[in-house]
Order: sequence, then structure tokens, then C-alpha cells
Amino acid sequence: MTRAVRARNASAWLLPTGQGRTNHRLREDMRRYEDTDELDAVIVGAGAGGATMLQRLARAGWRVAALDAGPFWDPDRDWVSDEAGSHHLYWTEPRVIAGGDPVPLGSNNSGRGVGGSMIHYAGYTPRFHPSDFELARAN
Repeated sequence: MTRAVRARNASAWLLPTGQGRTNHRLREDMRRYEDTDELDAVIVGAGAGGATMLQRLARAGWRVAALDAGPFWDPDRDWVSDEAGSHHLYWTEPRVIAGGDPVPLGSNNSGRGVGGSMIHYAGYTPRFHPSDFELARAN
């Protein structure tokens, strides 16, 4: 079962292939399309949700592309362990829905670039501890 799941999700594993911490070959090998190519779907945002959907559709044979508001960041070079040093990763520009009655969307708690909100967390997703699933008992 584990091997089948791993094989089905092969392109999602970002394991390094050499001495580095990041497998940069995945970015080099990804499919690219011309502006005139016909696609089956375009996903706006390559964060945790959009990137997962993109990977699933591509593995199913769809011709898909993702659009994102920022660059690819290099975790080995661009991510640091303090907020001040990570400020360049955050999406701090004003966000407004335009039109006859513009609506400001307020502050954004996200990263700017491929990876979306996962950039804000520097790709770190804490796992639940068994105690997180225990009910609090009233005294």
C-alpha cells in the first residue's frame, strides 16, 4: 500500500538527489507551454491547494498550467528562520478588487511566489501531537 501511494504521488516528493537539501531538477524538468498552446485547465495560485490540484491533474494526463503572483524561491538561499529576514517573501502590496466600487481586501497573511501561504511558513508544516486529539476534561 505504501509503495503504491508513493508511486502515485512520485512528482510530489521534493527529496534531494545529491548533497543539496532541495531537488532543483524538478523545476528544470517541469512541462512548459507556449502562449498559443491549448490547455485543459489553468489554476490560479500554486500554493498548497493549487499545487496539489495541478499535480493530480497532470498525473492524470491533463494539460495544465498554474499562474502565480511571484517568483520561484530557493529554500536553501531565500528562507531564513527569522521574520525580519523573511520580509521579502511576504505579499505586502495592497490588494484591491477593482471596478466601479473598488473593495480593499485588507492585509494579506501570505507569501508572494510559487507556494503561496506555504512560503509565509517557510514550507514548515507542524504535525499534530497525539495530545492535540485529546478532549479537555472539565474539573
